[in-house]
Amino acid sequence: MTEELWLTSNGIEHMVRFLTSYMPREGEQYFELFRGIKVSFRKLRLYCKAIAKHHYDLGHVIHLDSMDQSEPQLLIRDVEFWNRACSSEKKRPIAANLLRHIVGSPYRPPGTTKCEHCKGEGQFWEFDKISSYKHYMIPPGHYEKCYKCDGKSWIGKDYPKEWPSKVLQLAETINNGEQCGFALRDELLDLGQPDLAEHFIIDEGQHPEGCWAVDFILGKE
Repeated sequence: MTEELWLTSNGIEHMVRFLTSYMPREGEQYFELFRGIKVSFRKLRLYCKAIAKHHYDLGHVIHLDSMDQSEPQLLIRDVEFWNRACSSEKKRPIAANLLRHIVGSPYRPPGTTKCEHCKGEGQFWEFDKISSYKHYMIPPGHYEKCYKCDGKSWIGKDYPKEWPSKVLQLAETINNGEQCGFALRDELLDLGQPDLAEHFIIDEGQHPEGCWAVDFILGKE
């Protein structure tokens, strides 16, 4: 699945399959994707809870402690169950947006941006320096690691080591289901964080528990 497809797709089955295709090692509580990106079991459990709450008003009966903690296959089974509950054309786009809100980008860690030098590839093609190309239909070359991002495909941004108490309080309030996204956006803009603030421009009430931006501020995985 490409990054563009992840951002626009309503195919929740394909999105979940993409996230869970790399099974964790024994004792680990996350699925590890390429280049060290991790999707925790907690995120997928919160996705199930968000669907139950949004479509069936059952979020209060799903507790993270009661869901499968150690068996990734059982967790995937739970996610697939709630995906089937959202099989209608009306519910699928909502479920896909909930998954994107909770997981964020599976292509880079929170708080980073795509490296523009290598277009998010982590490497670029370098043509070999030889005297003549006349014997080659395609000039020979090799891949070089991008020096801007050191091959990671993303670049870290400057964020405060410790967020102000007001920002933490608003993030925790959103995490508890209350609507104060616009207030948090204003605080982030005052801190000079327009990229993160942009996430909270969307309508109030659209940030489920486990929202990647809120988790990033609160320091949760």
